[in-house]
Amino acid sequence: MSGDPTHLARSDGSSHLWISKKQRDVLFERIVRNLARVDDLLLALQSGDFEAAERLGRNLHHEVSLVTNDLRWGAHGEGCSIEVSTPPLILRSVLERLRDEAKALDPHIDLRDDAAENRELIATCEQLLDLVQTQSRKRSSGCSCDRIPTSSDTR
Repeated sequence: MSGDPTHLARSDGSSHLWISKKQRDVLFERIVRNLARVDDLLLALQSGDFEAAERLGRNLHHEVSLVTNDLRWGAHGEGCSIEVSTPPLILRSVLERLRDEAKALDPHIDLRDDAAENRELIATCEQLLDLVQTQSRKRSSGCSCDRIPTSSDTR
C-alpha cells in the first residue's frame, strides 16, 4: 500500500493520525456506499425497532462525521496526506466495522463488491487500527515521542 500513515505528536500533547490519499480514498468509497443504509434506518424506525435504529443511526453518524471532519467530500490533490482528528474511540469503531463488514462479504455472492477492493479495505483498516492502538498505548504510557514508528520503520 502506498503512502504509509504516520502519527505525529504535537507540542500541545495531542496526536493525530496522518493517512495517505489512497487510504483516504479506500475509506471514503466504502463510507459513501454505506450511505444507502439510511433506508435501513427508516425501515427500522417504521417497524418500531428502535434498538436497530439507534445502532444504524450511530454508525452512520460516525462514518459521516469522519468524512465531514477529516476525509472531506471533495477530492484531495495527488500525494496529499490527510490529518485524521476524529477521536480514537470513534475512529476505531468505524475502522473495525468497515473491516468486519468487508471480511463478511463473499465476492462470489455479493457482486457489488470486488474481491481486490475488499482486500484493500481490510488491509487499510487493519493497518490504521494497529496505528491507533499503538498511539493509544503510547499516550497511556506517557511516552513523549516526537514520532510513533510506522510499519515501514520495522521492515
